[in-house]
Amino acid sequence: MVGGAATWAPATSSLAELQQRRRLILPFRYETSSVGHNPDVPSRATLDAFTSDNFLTGLVFGFAALAIGVLIVYVWRQWRETPVPIVGLLLTAAAMAGLQLTAEPPEDLWVGIALLAGGGALYPLASRMPLLPAALAAPGAWWVTRVVELPGAGWVPWLLFAWIVVAAPLVASFDRHFAAASYGPVLLLISVAGMFSTLPDTELILVVFGAAIAPALLAFPYGAASLGAVGVYPLLGAIAWVIAIDGHGREGAVVGAIACLALLVIEPLVRWSRNQSLLDRIPAVWWRPPAVAAAQVVVVLLAARVAGLIDSPLPAALVALAVLAGTAALLAFMRSGLPARQLE
Repeated sequence: MVGGAATWAPATSSLAELQQRRRLILPFRYETSSVGHNPDVPSRATLDAFTSDNFLTGLVFGFAALAIGVLIVYVWRQWRETPVPIVGLLLTAAAMAGLQLTAEPPEDLWVGIALLAGGGALYPLASRMPLLPAALAAPGAWWVTRVVELPGAGWVPWLLFAWIVVAAPLVASFDRHFAAASYGPVLLLISVAGMFSTLPDTELILVVFGAAIAPALLAFPYGAASLGAVGVYPLLGAIAWVIAIDGHGREGAVVGAIACLALLVIEPLVRWSRNQSLLDRIPAVWWRPPAVAAAQVVVVLLAARVAGLIDSPLPAALVALAVLAGTAALLAFMRSGLPARQLE
């Protein structure tokens, strides 16, 4: 639908049919319960979410993606020593498969995901051309946010459209710049965890969270794979749809959730303006990956648990912008005289 707000309703498949389809995938049974959590304090319901159908479905597909990824890495390493840029695509496939099984997303969403994958595939050719990487994301982002019906206020689809268009090339740049260190998959997992902690409903984000865990093992601790632009673009499209659905009811959570990308989008902007960032200064020692991950955790916690818990979107946006601006200021704080590393 092109236009303003619209209501969303799940597909009309019966619960019995959905449960039967799940049993074909999951080799075990567990109690079906409401998937959700209290966003203000940790609770038993929050812990129960990790034994829910949705989380475990995503987890199963995530481990299937990991198995495929291990095979791809093995073949790749026969010819190249560099990390294979496959995690984003594997995660997108696992997340969409889990969402199809648990929520049956509209067919138009698949069209948007395919358009975004095509844009991501062209990113390596366009990465050094101003604005072109963002333009590559625009058709798919438009399809996901303006053709697919989304709930909430009329500004939500526009915000998510802008988020995909801006964030997709930035995350791809971060991932490419730090491909040798394979930071991208781990930091993205932290971002998804933050989204889970701030969204008022968690049925869909739990699927993505479960799917994101196993593929991250391809990046840490061995650094065998990175996200890859061809997977980053469609993955953000899928996450945008999830944020719109699960964030309905507290629109400040939508703002907090998109800010959870944190270092993945802020570091490329700093590097573009200053030629390098604070992350480039960290020496290549054993504690470098944990330090970068810890920094991501701090920023994501502020975005999710401070900005994302504000009901009104405008105050939430002001807090999120302050968090991201402060992060950018810290990343820009560096000594002069270091070799420049350009935005890739």
